[in-house]
Amino acid sequence: MRSEAQINASRANGAKSHGPVTPEGKIASAANSAFSSGPRTPEGKTRSARNAIRHALLADTVVYTEENPAEFIALLESLKEEMQPATETEDILIEKMAAAEWKRKRAMCLEKGCVAYATVVQRQCGDEVAIAVNRQVPSVHTALAFREIADNGNLLELLRRYEVAFDMSYYRAHS
Repeated sequence: MRSEAQINASRANGAKSHGPVTPEGKIASAANSAFSSGPRTPEGKTRSARNAIRHALLADTVVYTEENPAEFIALLESLKEEMQPATETEDILIEKMAAAEWKRKRAMCLEKGCVAYATVVQRQCGDEVAIAVNRQVPSVHTALAFREIADNGNLLELLRRYEVAFDMSYYRAHS
């Protein structure tokens, strides 16, 4: 890990930040961005124009049909804006981070959807004991749904493994 002195020296020399953003750094960044008007050379403009196509191709491979590709592209653009990749390798690592974060969030949504569906099924099954206990402990149907999912397969374990794997992928690309 870098010391505070190393981070400050890097900032003073104009290097990419590897630490927390200071108020002074934010002011300097805002001043620098006033001069940034995008690519100026024909080569730069051509490379920049390919970003949209490249992002769309990446979204096509990462985003499911039911999901919104624009949300994935916004995540990717946000990471690129924050991390300011300077090389093709850094750009690829940011794409890996975006894909890992997207898939991690998907795993969480799948878990939520499975438990929500199973909870509704539990409520509708008419279990008199669960209905009675649910008056005192409102989460009984959700607990029973969770138990049902856990007992009848390894779906929750699988989703958790995916989530951990995507976390690891994100942080490996980030370091």
